[in-house]
Amino acid sequence: MNTGIEKSLKNIIKNVGGTRPMLECAHFENGNIIATDSHQLVRWREAAPKDLKMNLNLTNFSFETEHAYPDISNLIPKKFGMQFEIGVGNLLELIPLLKSVKNCETNPTKMEVVDNVATFATKISMTSDVKQEVSIEVENFEGERIDINFKNEYLLNALTSIKDIRKFGNVRFGIVAPLRPFLIVYENMDYLITPIRVY
Repeated sequence: MNTGIEKSLKNIIKNVGGTRPMLECAHFENGNIIATDSHQLVRWREAAPKDLKMNLNLTNFSFETEHAYPDISNLIPKKFGMQFEIGVGNLLELIPLLKSVKNCETNPTKMEVVDNVATFATKISMTSDVKQEVSIEVENFEGERIDINFKNEYLLNALTSIKDIRKFGNVRFGIVAPLRPFLIVYENMDYLITPIRVY
């Protein structure tokens, strides 16, 4: 298995635990490789032989044959309320921000797009109003403004996978609604992230 793909799959399943063995697996089907922990999902398109269908447990590299993998066919959205693209080099500048902030659900990153600029902002701690933020110019914006909040770790996992691809071009974001999972697409990788409700 490609080491970058394997790393991205393991980043997804690392917090699953032993109570949900199917979610410790990478699912191979129709040439795709999929992993999810029910909060984030990665799909690598055309990354495996089309006739290969199996569930490979990534914690012990055994084959899971007793249960069916969750059906993800309707999870990845095809229509969006807001879409835009960011150059991959600019987007990867977010990695230091995401690494520097303590990751917890009560201290998420907020993404908003205004006047063709995407701003990613997060508080430096749960008890502080001080924010760190990065603003990045976007291209090919379509739709209405939708602000969205999400767990830092999930976007960091997605960006780490993008960095491992090591190519050029743009990364596409597709947002359906503030509380619906949003999609990040780069090359043959689809990455789905579940947002967080902020009160």
